[in-house]
Amino acid sequence: WRMDLSQGASARTPEQITHADYVYGFGLSDDAEQGKIAYLARSGTQAPYRTCLRLLDAREPKGKLGDQEVVCDSPELSFTWSTPRFSPDQKRVYFAAQQDGDRKRVQIVEVDLTLERPQAKIITDTKVERHTPNLLHGWVDGEYLAYTSDEAGYGDVYLWSRRTRKTRRLTQHTEELLGAELLRIGNTDAVLVAHGTPAG
Repeated sequence: WRMDLSQGASARTPEQITHADYVYGFGLSDDAEQGKIAYLARSGTQAPYRTCLRLLDAREPKGKLGDQEVVCDSPELSFTWSTPRFSPDQKRVYFAAQQDGDRKRVQIVEVDLTLERPQAKIITDTKVERHTPNLLHGWVDGEYLAYTSDEAGYGDVYLWSRRTRKTRRLTQHTEELLGAELLRIGNTDAVLVAHGTPAG
């Protein structure tokens, strides 16, 4: 849905701009000129479902190219709960997907939007067991995709380089990871991390 905030409160009427049976997650492009929304749209009211990455033009969602299907899932790589993230140049989208329908084998995938037939390409180690990784909003130095994952046990912060295409583990927790956010402090990128136990 979208709503025109320039209207007075009494005149603000939400307008539905997607019509999927279910939306698993969505992410906004950082480029105000493009004004794109990447979202994971599921169709079907009962299994087996079909989920596709779609691109929505937030400025003109009902236009000819306002809502485009980019790539759809398969039994080998099913799209589910995830927040899609655009690359800094807005040419790629990243999100999590289940490998072979296994909730313990969730991968991060990359979709190149410049290709004529985009595909979801796995960028994480498929041999490592992990539940849904969480992609943080923003990029470190314009190169690193930051995400959290429980693959080492409790949940840690990882950086994946789009230049070297390698992953580096930033933290080594011995308690549950409660959350993480990327911050910009002056000219420095930082990660704010909360971890501990349910008791405190």
